[in-house]
Amino acid sequence: MTYKNRIKNFGTALFSVSFILILLILATSVFAHPPLPTEFYGKAQIFNQPAASGTVIKAYDSSNNICGTFTITKVGYYGVLSCNGKDTNGTGFGPTENESITFKINTYVASLLPNDNVSNDSTVTWSSGEYKYVSVVAPVLVCGDGFCDNRES
Repeated sequence: MTYKNRIKNFGTALFSVSFILILLILATSVFAHPPLPTEFYGKAQIFNQPAASGTVIKAYDSSNNICGTFTITKVGYYGVLSCNGKDTNGTGFGPTENESITFKINTYVASLLPNDNVSNDSTVTWSSGEYKYVSVVAPVLVCGDGFCDNRES
């Protein structure tokens, strides 16, 4: 084999290896996809009244990053509010599996009413691909605020 042929073969091999490496790098980035969101829906009240059309419900992860918003169109009900999670490669913002989610109605921190999706300590968690019925009430339910009722402790 001549020196010229060796250089040509080396160049071809180098190009082939480089091309394969680039394809592998691009292929791994395809696997970093966002998980399915948790979809929240339910009743919404503000100052013991059904939340009006135009009221904004926001969901937050435990780092206080907004993971989803919904503007009410049907008085007293919200949803489906899509709460987007963190990418599977750990980049970006958003909750991860079983992370607590909090809500605000307009600017008020909301209380969650207990049901099958809300634990006794009034928390709800993020779970990829699930629909969760969660009723929200603002401002936070605290006896002594002038709105004390049987939902408060």
